[in-house]
Amino acid sequence: MGVMNILVNVIKKKKLKKLNLSKVYLSRIDSLLGASRIYAISSYQPLASIIPAFNSIRDSQLISFYDDLIFVASVCVGLNSISLSGDPNERNLIRAVFIELSTYKKNSSINLVDALLEHREYIERLSSNFDLETIIGRWILFRLSSHDNANSKLKSIANNLEYAKIIGGPILNTFYEFWQEQNK
Repeated sequence: MGVMNILVNVIKKKKLKKLNLSKVYLSRIDSLLGASRIYAISSYQPLASIIPAFNSIRDSQLISFYDDLIFVASVCVGLNSISLSGDPNERNLIRAVFIELSTYKKNSSINLVDALLEHREYIERLSSNFDLETIIGRWILFRLSSHDNANSKLKSIANNLEYAKIIGGPILNTFYEFWQEQNK
């Protein structure tokens, strides 16, 4: 572990300590991030087998970018789950997630914190026009199709609402009640 990594971890631990969250809460946050990462990494192949057009993600060499977008969307739904739970520590829990995300994956293809904020704003902007699963999927497809490496096939599926639901539905189903499930 390099000196820079050690410093980052020390700073992160100090910031988390200021939030006065128990180890149980910190463990739940780790569970949300871990489950989101596992889901992101494992979600591409089943989608591509159902919808051959999704192979354009691989053909555009955007699998890592796709994984990061799915991860961010999953964490965002999990954060909404914290809000819905009525947990008295909600603000500090959300702050802790942002602290963790800021150091979570240094080799990410995107800034995870910025992407999470963007995703939340996107949901708020479109929430009166579409259901949540469609909004989640639309954001992912939009970001994929906007990437410099996106091929014409990927760009052509960007506005497909059916595909958006297919991407967003499982994320919503998996993470919508994540925090409540952790409290049982």
